[in-house]
Amino acid sequence: MVDGAHAVGQIPLDMAAINADFYTSNCHKWLCAPKGSAFLYAHPRAQHLIEPLVVSWGWGPTRQYNFGSDFQDYLIWGGTADPSAYLTIPAAIAFQADHNWAEVRQDCHALARHALEAVMDLTDERPLYHPTSDFYAQMANLPLPPSPTQPH
Repeated sequence: MVDGAHAVGQIPLDMAAINADFYTSNCHKWLCAPKGSAFLYAHPRAQHLIEPLVVSWGWGPTRQYNFGSDFQDYLIWGGTADPSAYLTIPAAIAFQADHNWAEVRQDCHALARHALEAVMDLTDERPLYHPTSDFYAQMANLPLPPSPTQPH
């Protein structure tokens, strides 16, 4: 199970290469889709392990859908759920393709690196990784010094 909350839109993502049984991510973070657009990928070898907590229109012997697998039929439509956030994902992907998002990601990484180096120059704090490493993409972390109002 991979929790890739920040991966989609921040790094190239290839489910076949990852080969995880399950992968989940949010599309509202770095893909720029609306909040509520996320996904759970289940590899075909693991789909039989997923059962919905609330049955959908595809459940049971008189199911209204037949997509060729219980996994799709059981999970396809959760009743009154609003699918509008999910329906925007293709437009978010197209937007990034139309605006050379690989270059945007590189520019954001350069800005994150610059910010890391600037904070390091002003403080004695050091990140867990060197600013020139590839251990971070568009988001980096760095411990900040204690607040002057907080005891050391």
